Amino acid sequence: MLTHIVDFLGGLINFYVLFNYTMNKWKHKLPRETYPIAVKNLGKPFFAANIPHGMAYWKTKGLFSEHLLRDEEVKHCVPGNHYDYFYSSIKFYVPPEMIKRVLSISGSINYDGLKKLLTARCASIGANIATLYLAMALVSGKMSIQDIKRKGLYSAYIMGEALSHSEMRKEMNAMKKKNHRKYKKELKDPFYKLAFPHC
Repeated sequence: MLTHIVDFLGGLINFYVLFNYTMNKWKHKLPRETYPIAVKNLGKPFFAANIPHGMAYWKTKGLFSEHLLRDEEVKHCVPGNHYDYFYSSIKFYVPPEMIKRVLSISGSINYDGLKKLLTARCASIGANIATLYLAMALVSGKMSIQDIKRKGLYSAYIMGEALSHSEMRKEMNAMKKKNHRKYKKELKDPFYKLAFPHC
C-alpha cells in the first residue's frame, strides 16, 4: 500500500514539474533557467527528473532524434567562456575514416557508433544546430576540416554569422536524407566498423 502511495505521489510531482515548467531541485542555475524555454520550444518532455543532477528528455521526430537537458554545467571556452548542458542528437552515419575529423570540430561533439547518433552538447539548441551542421557538412563533403579550422567557421556558425538556424536546419534535413540513402545498410548494422569489421 505504501509503495502505491509513493508511486502516486511521485507521479503527481512529475506531473507538476512537466506542466509548471520548473526544476527547482536542480543544482545548476543555467539548465534550471533553460528548462521552461526548452518546454516552450519542444513541448512537454517525455521524462523529467526534478532532483539534483536530474534531467529532462525529449524523444522527437524529424531532423532530431532526441534532446536532453541535464542538470550540469560543463565548462567550455570556445568560441568564448560558457557552460554546456543541452544535448541534441541526429541519426546520421559517420564513416570510421571521418570520425577523427568530426570529433576535432569541437569537444562538444560525440558519436555513438551503435545507435548511429551524432550528438552536440552546447548551451542552446541553436548552438547545437550550428555544431551538428558543421559535422554533417564535413561528412557530406561540403566542407573540409581544414576550412572549418582555418576560416574559423565553428565560431562563425555558433555566433550566427554564417547562416541562420532555419537555413542550417533546411540543409541539415537534406544532408540527413542523402546520408540515409547512401548508408542505408550501415545505419542498420548492429556494430560500428571502427570497433569491429563485422559481427
